[in-house]
Amino acid sequence: MELTDYIAILRRFWRSIVVILLTCVAVSIVSMFLLPRVYTAQVQVFLTVLTGNSGSDLASGSNYSQNQVDSFAKVATTPMVLTPVITKLGLETTPDMLARSISVTVPTGTAIMSISASSSSAQTASDIANAVGESLVAAVETLTPVGSDGKEIVRATVVAPATPPTDHSSPSERNTLFLGLLAGLVLGLGQAALRFLLDKRITSEDQVKDLTDVPIMGRLAVDDKLEDDGTARTTLSRASAEDYRRLRTNLAFVGSDNEGRGQAFVVTSALPGEGKTTISMNLAAVLATAGESVLLIDADLRRPRIAKYIGIEEKVGLTTVLVGRAKPADVLQRTQVQNLVVMASGAIPPNPSELLSSARMKQVIDSATRQFRYVIIDCAPLLPVTDSAILSRETDGALLVINANRTTSPQLEESLEAIDTANGQTVGIIVNRLRRDRRGSGSKYGYYYQYGYYEDAIGEKKRRKHSS
Repeated sequence: MELTDYIAILRRFWRSIVVILLTCVAVSIVSMFLLPRVYTAQVQVFLTVLTGNSGSDLASGSNYSQNQVDSFAKVATTPMVLTPVITKLGLETTPDMLARSISVTVPTGTAIMSISASSSSAQTASDIANAVGESLVAAVETLTPVGSDGKEIVRATVVAPATPPTDHSSPSERNTLFLGLLAGLVLGLGQAALRFLLDKRITSEDQVKDLTDVPIMGRLAVDDKLEDDGTARTTLSRASAEDYRRLRTNLAFVGSDNEGRGQAFVVTSALPGEGKTTISMNLAAVLATAGESVLLIDADLRRPRIAKYIGIEEKVGLTTVLVGRAKPADVLQRTQVQNLVVMASGAIPPNPSELLSSARMKQVIDSATRQFRYVIIDCAPLLPVTDSAILSRETDGALLVINANRTTSPQLEESLEAIDTANGQTVGIIVNRLRRDRRGSGSKYGYYYQYGYYEDAIGEKKRRKHSS
């Protein structure tokens, strides 16, 4: 993974990272109140070893003293020392269980033992520490050898009695918060990286370029004026209208083998709901407003929607022509947008693929390209059915719509393969619903284009009528 990948992870998953981080910190804060508080008291015991006055005696005595300190440090947690403590304090425990709450440390190079005792009560911790210190002094008197003068060679003395601690030793607020913060960062970043690696959705143009050499014909940003599911609406924002104008410009560079005829393009997608119908309608409208003659055909014979969105007759159309009940010119319906004509789908047939691959469909396309500069054909998605792949070989090619943050790389590859298998051509890819940088929201453009041509035209007619 490169630096750009890490930046992409943070940009895409920062919300989940923050949520997990805050959750872990909140859990750590709550745990500080729920976990039992433990108090630790400490007593210090000094061991003295009686030695001679010569240099050799002092040297050997120093080594012997250190060995004795280390040995008695281990004795401090044995039943010999702890059983009298339990009896004296009346504790309901065993020497082994009590030993778990006691720790003994010996600072390097010293003859001092620090004995710490922990308990849920500050006073109890202090009492246990002092009792262990006293019991250890008695154990040293019992275990130490006697010198030639009849006195013990090793003596133990409590030099710093334990006092009840004023604050608990655990849980530590600082350590708990640090662990919560660390766990939140690890879990948050970990889940983000895992999701990034497992996520096959296409979220950028660079991913498209890495997958295929098919050019990106258009880039359409998310438009707040469109439905969340990408279905057609009647109004485009100013910035989105500019995106369609760029798409129109790019489409003008696509050549045609048919001299003196118009061009026909199939607009399709990998799966439903990626915005192909919206793009078909708005692309046809923006081409028409540029003065080109445009025919919009609803060839999605499984889920036709153009007639419903525009508000035209939907019972007659393409299928009426394909079954031989009408001629193409008989089912064309004009719109309020000058130069734009629509052929609705007509009745939904039981055999869409057969009709679209028929000789009559070829005749419809041939006749349309003779009459119109552009023929935009909205067709069914590629992966569920073969309709679009069939039409892609009978036209100048397919415009494949992919929905950023929805279409996956395998779906894109499979869609392109479906068109290639049908001997069709993908002339370009349209990346739909890209996240637009708010700083470039299109405010620099001087005019406002709307796809709501019915609402605008009807409203203008009414205003003229009232003004006259």
